[in-house]
Amino acid sequence: MSINPLPAAPSLENLRKKAKSLYRAARRSEAEALSRIGPYFGDPAKIQLTQAQLVLAREYGFTSWRRLKQHVEAPASDDPPQIEQIATRFLDLVCLHYGSQPDRIERFREAAALLEAHPTIAAHSIHTAAAVGDAAAVVDWLDRDPTLVEAKGGFHHWTPLMYAAYARPPGASTWPVGWLLLSRGADPNAHYMWGGQYRFTALTGVFGQGEGGPANLPEHPDCEVFARALLEAGADPNDGQAAYNRCFEPGDLCFSLLLEYGLKPEHPLNWLEEPGGAAQPGTTMGFHLINAIRRGFLSRVRLLLDHGADPNLPDNTYDNLTKGRTPLAAARLLGETEIAGALLAAGAEPDELHGIDAMQAALMAGNLAEAQAALETQPDLRPELDARAAEMLDTAANAGNHAALRAMIGIGLDLSSPGKRGPLHAAAWNGDIEIAKLLIAAGADPSLRDPDHDGPPIGWALHSGQLDMVAFLEGQKIDIFTAAARGLTARLAEMLDARPEELERRFVSVRARPDKPAQTDWLTPLAVAVVNGQAEAVALLLERGADAAAGDSVGDGAGDGTGDGADNTILSAARQHGGPAVLALIEAALPD
Repeated sequence: MSINPLPAAPSLENLRKKAKSLYRAARRSEAEALSRIGPYFGDPAKIQLTQAQLVLAREYGFTSWRRLKQHVEAPASDDPPQIEQIATRFLDLVCLHYGSQPDRIERFREAAALLEAHPTIAAHSIHTAAAVGDAAAVVDWLDRDPTLVEAKGGFHHWTPLMYAAYARPPGASTWPVGWLLLSRGADPNAHYMWGGQYRFTALTGVFGQGEGGPANLPEHPDCEVFARALLEAGADPNDGQAAYNRCFEPGDLCFSLLLEYGLKPEHPLNWLEEPGGAAQPGTTMGFHLINAIRRGFLSRVRLLLDHGADPNLPDNTYDNLTKGRTPLAAARLLGETEIAGALLAAGAEPDELHGIDAMQAALMAGNLAEAQAALETQPDLRPELDARAAEMLDTAANAGNHAALRAMIGIGLDLSSPGKRGPLHAAAWNGDIEIAKLLIAAGADPSLRDPDHDGPPIGWALHSGQLDMVAFLEGQKIDIFTAAARGLTARLAEMLDARPEELERRFVSVRARPDKPAQTDWLTPLAVAVVNGQAEAVALLLERGADAAAGDSVGDGAGDGTGDGADNTILSAARQHGGPAVLALIEAALPD
């Protein structure tokens, strides 16, 4: 979540409508709404209106709906923002963000700039002192009131130790504060529940990383010493979320420490916890043995095997091509011959692959000739091969497996299947430009949008902070919405010269699943440029005749068609997201 500025003259009625819109979108399980609500409530799809109001208040920098309401009803004219709002914004910006917010590193820099402009932030509370890394201030707070060591507060409603674990103030370390809090009795197992299911502990925060990648979600600058201190103080070594967040990169620091401090082969998998629900099947070590095999991390496979991971425990992680297979079969299906050897050395029972499994093993090992020979003798395998194509390509691209991708290209697998994520998304996420070049040269569509986020590969590169990949993909095929979002005016002009009708195209036309309605369906290229604050692109589109009054006219005529009064118009988008220059352009283009 990020903090948005209130409009110059905020309307309480409009804010109520926004909260109602968020509430209804969450009840419909729309991804964008769930991502906003997830960090705070158990089941985001079952929230109440009052909880949606709280989320909205925090998005505007207030700790409660009541405080937001008071501010709107009786604003302090000509006064600077209250210190609480500034401190709230600082705590939001300075901590690791596990939602869909891009530019996470820039958020840390914004936090540093905010602190420089308002140094009194550090003294506002024990929570800001912890996030800044001011050990002396934390001592003062605790000397005055020792119970503050477990007091929850600030933007996230966390304990001070959690802020010390998750904060990344540029050029500073919160480790001295962490040590101090632990020595004063802070709970080493402090945590919050993301979406009511994912246990994000202090240890998880120190290790950092996750699906957003290490560039966006860096580990703590004193990661090892801070993590050791938490484990020494009693943090649970079976930290499923910490292990999950570190499973995407090859380094083994997290797993080595968890194993050193007591992670055992029998410990149950617990990174996804559903209150009142049945326990997840499998063990933490079993889950990560399969994960390490899938990612080609030989050293992690050996580390887990050396600590007792069962080399014959079938994969029961995800519904994928290795589900139900032994680790050895999984390694062979993924073309990981060295890992297969390590498993055999650790006592894995030998097995044989047949039919489509043998063909997949050949392709993943880069053996095109063997796969072609199998297809010639067993042509009935083609439908099964095509059914597996998307996952095989994604796996190979994620692993940077050039040989496997060349073999799959050679046998004719579809690189851009409509309605599915393509392997170019994986290459973009990882910043693997060589794989991207290989795929594009073979016909992969750089404008293909995935079914889960409606994002093209360049969007995935942006989300994971792969700026070199972003620059590369900007020169490839893109759709008009990507050009508008990136402010690529020359590309926009070329597209409109070739197809003027693109000017009023709606975003639903490029979504991977247009049959499933979403709040973004109504967006035009102009709306996308406005939302992304691209003033030059906005000016160009207006010059070409784009409708500045466009909006979502379905249903009640004032919103997204839900009857909740949400204001989905370009003018509203400009007021909320466009900035002064964009807003001025839109206002000038609207009829009086």
